[in-house]
Order: sequence, then C-alpha cells, then structure tokens
Amino acid sequence: MFEHKSYEPEHPVQLQLLDYMLQLWEDDLRNSRPLSFIIPAVVYHGEKGWTQDSFFDYFSGMPEHWRAFLPDFRYWLTDLSAVSVEDIHAKIESEYLRNLFLALKLSRNAELARKNWKKIFTFGGVLENEVRAQMFFKTLTLYIYIVSGMSQGEIKTLSTQLSEAENSWVDAIPEIFGEKWKREGLRKGRRQGFKKGIEKGIEKGIDKGREEGLSEGLQKGIEKGIEKGREEAFEAIVKKIMLKFPQWSDAEVAAFLDAEEGYIKQLRRI
Repeated sequence: MFEHKSYEPEHPVQLQLLDYMLQLWEDDLRNSRPLSFIIPAVVYHGEKGWTQDSFFDYFSGMPEHWRAFLPDFRYWLTDLSAVSVEDIHAKIESEYLRNLFLALKLSRNAELARKNWKKIFTFGGVLENEVRAQMFFKTLTLYIYIVSGMSQGEIKTLSTQLSEAENSWVDAIPEIFGEKWKREGLRKGRRQGFKKGIEKGIEKGIDKGREEGLSEGLQKGIEKGIEKGREEAFEAIVKKIMLKFPQWSDAEVAAFLDAEEGYIKQLRRI
C-alpha cells in the first residue's frame, strides 16, 4: 500500500496509514476474504529529509512495557530527497517507477527538470500497453507543467529531445497544447487586458497614461489567461485521476496530487 507525500506531516503518518489499512481489511471482511497482509510504503519527495519515528515515540513519558498495547508498526520509507538522480536512473529497473520517481524529485526545480527531461520521459523498452503509457506520459507531463511553472513553449522545446512517438504523445496533451485552451485563455486575457489597460490609462493621463496602461494591462491580462489555463489543466488531471481510481478517497486523491482536500471534494460533487 503506497502513500505519497510531498511534505512531512504534522501528525503521525501512522494514523493515516492505519486508517487505509483498516479500510482494506474491512473490505476483506465484507467480501468474505482472508485478511490481506499489507506492507505500508511511504514515497516522500520533500525538500528536507524524512525521519521515521516509532508510533510509540509520540506518547511521551509512557513506560516501555506499554508499547505492546499500541499498533506500533513500521512502514517502508522511500525518501527521494536522500537519493541522487544518478542512483534513481541507474538502479531502478521498472521504467514506470524510475521515471515517476525522477518526476517527483525534480518537479519543483524547473532547471533540474529541464536538465533531466530526457531521462524522465524516455523508456528503455517497448511499452506493452499503449493506453497505459499515454496516460502515464500525460500524468507526468501535466504534473511537471503545473508544479514547475514551465511554459507551453518550454514543454514543446524540451520534448523535441524525445523519440518521435514519445514527443507526439506529449504534444497531443489537450490540457497544455489544446487549441481551445489557447484560444479561450488568450481571448480572455486580451479582453481583461484591454479593460485594465484603459482604466489604468485614464488614471495616468489621456496620452501617456493610455499607452502605458494598455501595455501593462495587456500583459496582466494575458498572464491571467495563462493562469486560468493552468487551473483548468490541473482540474482536468484531477478528474481523470478520480475516474481512473474511483475507489480512492478524497484524502488519497488530494495527497497524490498535493492538493487541498476541500478542492477535491468540491470537484467530486460537480
């Protein structure tokens, strides 16, 4: 059982893991299955290192012989902040897992993501399931696009390093390169930009103010249109994750995408 973390939580992670384990065991009981043996694993890619504390350590001042009355289990921790890019690329055999770990580790550093773009999106063998591969490529690209703040142009340029098949998959992501998204974002940006520009121009003066205001307003408007496009892209990937994994709770989806749980709940209601 895997739990993804981009930050070390304030509360013991064992509580969250135990909740998921209980849900799995309750599902076993409801379906008259033997209880599953669960190995909880935490994949962490925050900036600081993760220290795995015993659940018993959170009960300050307790006698050692009381430890037996707590669910004091361990979890398998993969702390990507302590693993180099070279080790991930060289030692992990699974192409999907290797590229996912690289994306998680590098997404917050746009410069490192650019430098290692080919490693993240190149697969050594033939992908057996093209649908799965396309979804995986799309998820990785959108994740890096949203977290790193890269532009469409950067994504397109970097992807020219890839093979023709891989580049075509990245280039076909509608949430980044879709014509509808671009037209709507730019149209809204221009409209808002003209409005803000005229208002600013009036404030600064009919001649000089209008020229400065229009320029500044247009820039802000286009930026706002692009920002809205990013929000729509993130909303699209959230919906795809919820459809792909309907059994995931709002908390699990939020943790996987590093989003607010309330935002996930709102999207699910919609």
